[in-house]
Amino acid sequence: MKFKLLFFSLFLSLGALKAQLVSYELIESYTVSEMQTIIAAFGAAGVINPSYGVDLYRVKYRTEYNDSTTVVTGALVIPQNPDCKPPLISYQHGTTFTKLGVPSYGSGELQICLVFASEGNVLVAPDYIGLGGSIIPLHPYQHAFSQAHSTINLLRAARELQVDLNFELSNQLFLFGYSQGGHATAAALKYIEQEYSDEFQVTAAMPMSGAYDLSGSQTDFVNNGLPYATPAYLPYIVMGYQTVYHDLYDSIQQMFVPPYDSTMPYYFLDGTYGSFINSQCDPIPINMFTQQAQDGFFNDPNFPFAVRLRENDLLDWTPQSKIRMYYCTGDEQVYYRNSVVADSVWNYNGAPDAAAVFLSNESHGGCIDNAIIAARLFFGNLLNNGIEILITYDAGANSFTVNILNDDINNYDILWPDGSTGTSISNVIANANYEVVLTNKTTGCNNSRRFTKETVIGIASRAELLSVNIYPNPSSEFIIIDMNLAENKIVNIVDSQGKLVYSFGFQKGTEPMINISALSKGNYYVLLEGSTDYAASFVKN
Repeated sequence: MKFKLLFFSLFLSLGALKAQLVSYELIESYTVSEMQTIIAAFGAAGVINPSYGVDLYRVKYRTEYNDSTTVVTGALVIPQNPDCKPPLISYQHGTTFTKLGVPSYGSGELQICLVFASEGNVLVAPDYIGLGGSIIPLHPYQHAFSQAHSTINLLRAARELQVDLNFELSNQLFLFGYSQGGHATAAALKYIEQEYSDEFQVTAAMPMSGAYDLSGSQTDFVNNGLPYATPAYLPYIVMGYQTVYHDLYDSIQQMFVPPYDSTMPYYFLDGTYGSFINSQCDPIPINMFTQQAQDGFFNDPNFPFAVRLRENDLLDWTPQSKIRMYYCTGDEQVYYRNSVVADSVWNYNGAPDAAAVFLSNESHGGCIDNAIIAARLFFGNLLNNGIEILITYDAGANSFTVNILNDDINNYDILWPDGSTGTSISNVIANANYEVVLTNKTTGCNNSRRFTKETVIGIASRAELLSVNIYPNPSSEFIIIDMNLAENKIVNIVDSQGKLVYSFGFQKGTEPMINISALSKGNYYVLLEGSTDYAASFVKN
């Protein structure tokens, strides 16, 4: 295995670690054929077709911890010789009680990274402090700052490795994660937007089934007096917070009654017991805590654990990036109202493009497949293959002109809707939809951009114009319909003969995912109730 040790400065700025990369190690390489086998085991055969073999690396890097830094590990997965510049995508994993049950050490969630990388994306996945190769004895579970910075510093490390590992990233950055990873994803976006916006611009974030309202919705759900599906989560978060705040208790006996005051530290510090720990907990989590701790938590707003939970809520900031929170109402571990509340608060505070997206009524374990599919479809629709298209409008000439960010437009073939191939198009019509397609003459990589005169010059907001976006298009399995309707509507899908093939009630603020696998190949049209003109079309292949 290839191993390279990188020396770095001892004088690191805790505000923004710039020399955080310590080392990297090639763990394994996979051919396209091997990726096909992995994708079949992943349950996506025929839906995802790998275009590239991939290389898996374990990266060691530094991140902030307790007013200093510590070395942590994470996975880096790179497609072999991609045709186009890949985006950088960070996947934040879900809860694990096992120290090595993390992506860079081969956990099941590593498959998500491998599969997405085989489509031509660079994936990173932080293991977090206290897990993987970290020497910290206990992971600070659901701690927003450390989870966010484990993510951010791995993004930096991946950027540093472009020369050594011979890949070149596009300007796009995506974040997604499930369960604990949903909370970590939203936390990473928060810290990027608040502290590192000069360094990172997030194209989109897709937190899934995360506890964004820890002190409210999630606390009410866990402490409702009924058995909870994963009772070990509560001692995990209490002991984890103690490692970073040091003020939750002077002795663990102040928090836990016997035998939990001794069994919980033993199981978690051992790092090998996994989900077995749940069976060693009281099914009603609050019963594991002393009366003193219960009284303090429920009656004293200044009780340290209550204070620290509020500090790790993610409702005190308003996302400026595009963000989609996917959730299922049957989730028995993370209350779905975490997503609903975050959606309400963020939009009330003026988030430009935030939405909670209902997927199904499945359980926590059953929801993940739909969430991963929805996230893949969502970010797949936004990929630009490293080609960022710039459109300007000339009022005097009434024309659009196309250009490329950080590249020469002469390196591209141009195609406008009327078939013209120049850099400009004239006789622009108000409120008409335009699209331009650019294809690199050397690599064949292409990207398209849809726009109107109003969106280019900024005189109309998205809410003032009906916008219907269907992706992926064409598709053989699923489509997602994104509409900015101000009210609920019945939506009909008809075939090329006008025959109704599907109908559903569209709820404003949602992005329904429709299974079209049973439809015949061909063109289909989306009509809104009461309209004879179609709002959008898609191709089933």
